[in-house]
Amino acid sequence: MRFAAAAPEPAFPTLHDEPEVAAGAALTSASNGAGPSAPASAASSLLADLAGEAQRIRAHNAQMQRGERAVRTEAEQALATRLVLVRDYLTQFAGQLNVIKPQIARDYPLLGLGVLRGLAWQASDVNTRNRGPEAPDQLARVSLAWLLRGQALMRCEREPQAASALRVALREHGLRFEEQASRDEQNRLRAQVFDIAPEVRGRVELNADYTRLTLRLTLQNVERFGIVDYQPPSEDNGTEWLDELAKLILGQPSRFAALARLIVPTPQ
Repeated sequence: MRFAAAAPEPAFPTLHDEPEVAAGAALTSASNGAGPSAPASAASSLLADLAGEAQRIRAHNAQMQRGERAVRTEAEQALATRLVLVRDYLTQFAGQLNVIKPQIARDYPLLGLGVLRGLAWQASDVNTRNRGPEAPDQLARVSLAWLLRGQALMRCEREPQAASALRVALREHGLRFEEQASRDEQNRLRAQVFDIAPEVRGRVELNADYTRLTLRLTLQNVERFGIVDYQPPSEDNGTEWLDELAKLILGQPSRFAALARLIVPTPQ
């Protein structure tokens, strides 16, 4: 007895059927010479326009930065050139005065103790400092220091309680002095006696700020004891302001204060 064959069950595709079809499609595509599809960005005119505009802006900014750097470099070089001019001027000025040793037409009142007068030029020297590794060939500071000397010592007395303040003030002004104790008959300390050398140490110092592109001129013990800061005039004045500064140092009539701008200290 023969049984009828069972009806075949419906077949479902397996997972490996799809890749085989895809592989066949890829082979067909390759045989037809078709390449991979191009990315959407390559065909976008909008992205191309944006890329071109961005490139133009980058080029413009780079050009502006190069221009700004060129302008700043030129300004820094002009500042350095001014310091070279000042160095050369002060070097000649000091060299001549070290030979002539002129009398200085100025008296120096000293803390209410008296007046230093009859001073003459003794010696001077010029010093410089360069900017450093960023620009070793450019000057950052030029200074002239000098010594004036008179004939007679100045003697004064101070009570022991006031002697310390006078001692500090004399040192701040760069004055040489000697002191000794004065005692009464009972050997009690009566006062401190100061013998002050008839000398004045003066100084002018020009500093360049290459960040702000400015100059600051510091005068110490020039017109009087103490320190004063000025901003020199523009370079259009050439050496005129240096001539007036030299006259000021020598105690001669000078227009320096009219040419330079006094820098008023900011209260702390």
